[in-house]
Amino acid sequence: MVRRIRWQILIAVLTALIVFGLLGSFALSSAATTRPLGGRVFVEGVVGAPQQLNPLAQNSDTSQAERDIAALLFEGLTRIDEYGQAQPALAERWTVGENNQVFTFTLRRDRTWHDGAPVTADDVLYTVRGVQNANFPGDPSLAALWRNVLVQKIDDHTIRFEISTPFAPFPSLARLPILPVHLFRTLRPEQWAAAPFSRRPVGTGRWKLQALDNGQALLEPFANHPETGSLDHLLLRFYPTADAAVLALRRREVQAVATLATAGRRAPELPSRTKRISAPLGDYTLLAFNLRQPPLDNLQFRQALALGINRELLIANVLGGQAQPLDTPILPETWAADDQAKLPAFRRSGAQQALGQLGYVDTNGDGWVEQEGQRLTLPLLIADNGEQIALANEIARQLRAIGVGVEIRRVPAATLQDDLATHNFTLALHSWSDVGSDPDVFALWHSSRANGGANYAGLTDAQIDQLLADGRAATSESRRIQIYGQFQRRWVELLPSLPLYQSVLAYDVDEAIAVPEQSSAFLTARADRFMLLDRWQVPQR
Repeated sequence: MVRRIRWQILIAVLTALIVFGLLGSFALSSAATTRPLGGRVFVEGVVGAPQQLNPLAQNSDTSQAERDIAALLFEGLTRIDEYGQAQPALAERWTVGENNQVFTFTLRRDRTWHDGAPVTADDVLYTVRGVQNANFPGDPSLAALWRNVLVQKIDDHTIRFEISTPFAPFPSLARLPILPVHLFRTLRPEQWAAAPFSRRPVGTGRWKLQALDNGQALLEPFANHPETGSLDHLLLRFYPTADAAVLALRRREVQAVATLATAGRRAPELPSRTKRISAPLGDYTLLAFNLRQPPLDNLQFRQALALGINRELLIANVLGGQAQPLDTPILPETWAADDQAKLPAFRRSGAQQALGQLGYVDTNGDGWVEQEGQRLTLPLLIADNGEQIALANEIARQLRAIGVGVEIRRVPAATLQDDLATHNFTLALHSWSDVGSDPDVFALWHSSRANGGANYAGLTDAQIDQLLADGRAATSESRRIQIYGQFQRRWVELLPSLPLYQSVLAYDVDEAIAVPEQSSAFLTARADRFMLLDRWQVPQR
């Protein structure tokens, strides 16, 4: 009996030790993000709680918190700087040969993963082949870009890519985040998101994940990264909504919050004791015209609609002014933008005059224009969400002022994409995001992409086609600038769609942080805002 009791006591003690050990382990990971931090610490509130941090398993449902953390932890062969240019990252250099169809990258020999393993060409090879795999779990458009690229390992630090047609933008495409093959060797792409790696990722970026829980993520500088900054820690706190994050900024729980105005929801009012930095993004929204369908097949009619829509007023009424108008598909802050390619300014009388010349007149004096007794009403296709509904209502209100009726047709987002690709619309609203800084828009406006591709307007123009092909084949930046300048001016002449606005990020920062006057920059994606931190002076804690 005594011996049995002693064994029971021993088992109970061992069980307690195991339980306390597990609790201690959990407390360690949680306490790492809640204990007081010294030095220069930047604390930002972000929306969402990360479920997985593999950047190549991200999709349309990925939260901003996941995108932010993954962008800080991972790198590609190249990176995009604040001027929109491709710069070396994991690769120290690259060469271009054979008419912009062969690109050879040389990796830096001193680069390592956060766990100390060396970065080699095997990592690049595994990553690219994973993206090309039919079961790739990430963005389908990313897979489409890489699927026809032939990748070849030359040696441990040299990798070569071959493309069937000239493609000058490839160095920008090479910013694809690279994964560590030594941690993935037995994993198939469809297993990426659920793998333990996706909760405890190992990258090569300037920041290394120190601790993560459901409330926040703590990152520390990676000592073996060639670039250094002034911060000792970066702490991202998670909030369910943008309003909750802004409230945390008001309470000074965080030092900054980045928000984006969307149609029907304005950027929040600037909290007291904060300053706002506005940074244009690689996102824009446009009103697509179906050039295969009357009356949008008539250039003068398209010009009349453009004259009748006040884009600045639309931005003020729907977005609270937190966006900027644009004139062409090449964003104004990027290196190939042409300042001379401008759409005509809003002029209601000019719109009414142009419609009158086409036979659309107000015969009854009731404010509606008619042609042969038929009132002019245009169907407008939109995704069935509050954002696009607010935008569509403003467009309908403005076109009503020139006598044109608008019938709003709301469909699910998936149906919208199908209708756009099959040209089953007259007018349609849609947006592009993370379009990048390279001016190549071949996929969006070349006539070869008009049937089933992303040339939704159905634009077919021999001059446009030649310019877009030449832009991909040109080997010098100066020549590409010249080509894309001609493209933009021709595009404005044809007006195949009406660009409405480019999104602008509102970065609200605590006044205690010293921010230089010229601190805004073009950001390809929202996560690129962390590039701005190097210019700021964060006070010592």
